[in-house]
Amino acid sequence: MEEKNISEVEEHNQQGKVLFSLEKYNEAIEMYKNAESEDPMYLESYFNLGEAYVMLDEYNKAKESFNKVLLIDKKNAITYFHLGNVEFLQGNNDMGREYYAKAINNGYDDAQLYVNMGNVAEQAGNDEEAI
Repeated sequence: MEEKNISEVEEHNQQGKVLFSLEKYNEAIEMYKNAESEDPMYLESYFNLGEAYVMLDEYNKAKESFNKVLLIDKKNAITYFHLGNVEFLQGNNDMGREYYAKAINNGYDDAQLYVNMGNVAEQAGNDEEAI
């Protein structure tokens, strides 16, 4: 029975990703919520939900979803990166930097993080930090 449950969760997530790629974010969210109902400990569902909420500019819901990922896996570096992005989108630069630091401390080493940090520093008029 457990195998069936896992495959249903994965199927819902895959369907959600297809809908997401077609920019049908609300429909994708429904698929991810179906996956959550099947297995509330499957962190990919919450991560996917967070990404879909970001696309709809529903940042508080996105943060809630990303934080659920961290309840399951507190060292999930990419989730800290996404939380940082949401904070930057909301104008909370200090919190965004804090999340980025957590992403780095947990092993996230994607160039986009550093590009984003440089852009934020440049917008703040701190050219030295931007470089």
